[in-house]
Amino acid sequence: MSQQFSRAHKSVIYLLLVLLLLGIPAILWLRPHALALYHQVRGGQLLAQVLAIASGDNPAAFACTLEPVMDDTARQQLLLAIEHLNRAVEYDPNLAQAFLLLGRAECLAMDFDAAVQAYTSYFSLRSGNILGNLEIGFAYEAAGDLSTAIEYWLSDGLIADHFLKTGKEAFDAKDYLAALAWYQRAELTRSGWNRPWYQSSLTYQQMGKMDEAMKVMLDGIAQSQGSEGLSNMYYQIGWIRQYYLKPADTKGAWEAYEQALSIHDFSYNPVHYAATIQNQGFLLAGQGHYYEAIQKYEAAIDLYPSLYWAHLGLARAFWQTGEHQKAKDAANQAILLSPDPSEAYIALGDFSRAEGDLDQARQFYIQALEINPKSTNAQTAIEKLETTP
Repeated sequence: MSQQFSRAHKSVIYLLLVLLLLGIPAILWLRPHALALYHQVRGGQLLAQVLAIASGDNPAAFACTLEPVMDDTARQQLLLAIEHLNRAVEYDPNLAQAFLLLGRAECLAMDFDAAVQAYTSYFSLRSGNILGNLEIGFAYEAAGDLSTAIEYWLSDGLIADHFLKTGKEAFDAKDYLAALAWYQRAELTRSGWNRPWYQSSLTYQQMGKMDEAMKVMLDGIAQSQGSEGLSNMYYQIGWIRQYYLKPADTKGAWEAYEQALSIHDFSYNPVHYAATIQNQGFLLAGQGHYYEAIQKYEAAIDLYPSLYWAHLGLARAFWQTGEHQKAKDAANQAILLSPDPSEAYIALGDFSRAEGDLDQARQFYIQALEINPKSTNAQTAIEKLETTP
């Protein structure tokens, strides 16, 4: 009995020794990995808090495209996150996610060389990852190496579309400077594609920078390969020349509109087809060619029946040719088409004043002012009416 116990005792001891010998390497292997994961998680948590502050209303923004972190508390959190992430990759140099997070953190800290190094390590571990191509490109861009940035971006064939889409999102959010930056990236990553140039010009228009808008549109046309959207671009050029140049370049506007119609590719905004013809009507009316203007307005309305300004131009032109009832009908139709039909009411007021019905004219002008209290045209019309003998 004692011998059996002794043999069993020895077996247990041998088993424990074997487990101990096997466990020591396992413990030695697991310990650094466990520590690496701990530091990665902790660093990632801190970084997420900082990114939430830096990105504001755009949580999908890339770290290297954001403004530097200036808040003292967030800055301290960022430095602590970088410390944790550096510890993570020291414990486990194959921890790809830690390198990705470290690259983002270094971008927010404005250490772009360190960011490039971290992203490069990530890219070596996850070379086929599209996100890696994007972010390492942004890091190189921030570091001033645009050519290398473009090389990484070009490795993804759809990158220009992504940049354009992100630019439109920034535009819709009225972050115009960010939109321009995204459109420029799209320009750099697909040669011959005029859409980013077109969008950049629209952005400059929203910013009130018409000279830049014109230049960008002309540059976009010059480098275009194919006719896609070219008519929209010529329409915009004509529109700027007609309405924003002082004095208006009516000849240049007409030429741009003719180019738009001859190319006949309004794929970026099909409404511009009708608007091009409408604006030619305004040019003709401005030169006293009212019958030709009427033809243009009617052609534009046939293409796009809800074109408010075409109906209003038609009303003015009919009045000038003596077709007064048609003029009133066109103005009343315009009123039905716009949430702000103040100019149509002003037109009706002008017609009533011309017919000598000053009380009716005043009512129309007051209606226009009630719809649009900022309407200087309505206010001026009322003031002129008060001085009418």
